[in-house]
Amino acid sequence: MTYQPGIPTGSVPLNQDYLNLQANFSQINSQFLIDHVPLTSTSGSPPNGYHTVIHLANQTVDPVASVSAGQIYSKLATIPPGGDSQLFFETPLGGVQQISGHSALANGYAWVSGILIQWGVKATPGASGTITFSAANVAFPNNLFSVQLTLSRANANSGSGVIVIDSGATFDKATAINIREIGWYLDQELLSGKAFIPGTNNILDGGTSQQFRTILRVVVTFPGLTIGLNSQPHGVIVDANFSLIQLYGAATNATAFTGEPIPNGADTITYDATNINITVAAAYTRAWAVMEYIQEL
Repeated sequence: MTYQPGIPTGSVPLNQDYLNLQANFSQINSQFLIDHVPLTSTSGSPPNGYHTVIHLANQTVDPVASVSAGQIYSKLATIPPGGDSQLFFETPLGGVQQISGHSALANGYAWVSGILIQWGVKATPGASGTITFSAANVAFPNNLFSVQLTLSRANANSGSGVIVIDSGATFDKATAINIREIGWYLDQELLSGKAFIPGTNNILDGGTSQQFRTILRVVVTFPGLTIGLNSQPHGVIVDANFSLIQLYGAATNATAFTGEPIPNGADTITYDATNINITVAAAYTRAWAVMEYIQEL
C-alpha cells in the first residue's frame, strides 16, 4: 500500500473516492506507528504523539547549519574507533559537538556534552605506574583540560601520589601538578605537596620513567614527655621502599611556659619500624613529632 497524494481530487464523488481516502489514512497510521505511540491508543499514558524510540538515518557529512534551529543527527565517528555511528549536535551557527560514544572498560572513556572524559586504573604497589590514553583508550583530539588523581590503598593509611603528564607531541609536559607544600599537619598520613628527586627507572614501563617521588607527612602526638625515652606509634609502613626525609619535633612545658625544638643538644628524636622515639633531659607537658618520608625507590 502506498500513499496517494492529491486525494481527494475534487472531481471524483466521495462515495467513489472514499476507498482512496481510507487507504491514505491507513498509510498515515502505519507510518505514525514507527517510533510513536499509536494514534489508536486510548490509555493516555504515554500520551498519543509521544515517541517510543527515535531512528536517525546516518549522515555522511554534517548538515548545513540552520540559523533558526539546532540539529541532532547520527554520523560515523572516529571516537570510538571501529566504524560505529554516534550522536552529534550542530548549533545554529554551525558548531558541531559529538554527544555520545563510550567504552565501559576499567580503562575507558565517554563523550559528555562535547567533552571527552577518560579514566584508567593502574595497580602498582610500592611503585609508579602509567596510563596511556592514546593507546589503551583513544587519543585526545585537541586540548587536554584537566587531570585528576584518586588514590587507594589496601591498608588503613591514606594513599598518595603525584601526576606526571607526558603527552608526546601534542601537549607540553607538565611535572608540577600537586607540587606545592600543603599547610596541613595532621595525625594521619597525607601529601606534603613536595616532590623529591626522581627515583630509579621503573621496569614496569620498560625502564624509562624518571618520575618525581612524593613526600608524605604525618604528625605524631605525644601526650607528654617524661625524662628519658618516650615512644609513640607512627602508623607508617616502614619497609625496604621507605626513606626518611626529615624528622623533627617540638615540646612545650605549659606550667613553666618553656619549650624546645627537638633535636636540641642531648635531646634526640629517632624512629624505628613502629615508633617515634624522643629522649629528653627534662619533662614536658605535650609534644609533637613531624615525620616526612617517601615510600618509593
